[in-house]
Amino acid sequence: MKAGWRPEEVSAAMVELADHLMLGIIANRDVDRDLSILRRQ
Repeated sequence: MKAGWRPEEVSAAMVELADHLMLGIIANRDVDRDLSILRRQ
């Protein structure tokens, strides 16, 4: 907010960041799962 962002903008940015973080965690988990399957073959 010191940079001039309104509280609503800060909150929206934090929600979007959390959403992208969760999507990254899920994608990494899926890649790890797929790699472990491929290693067994």
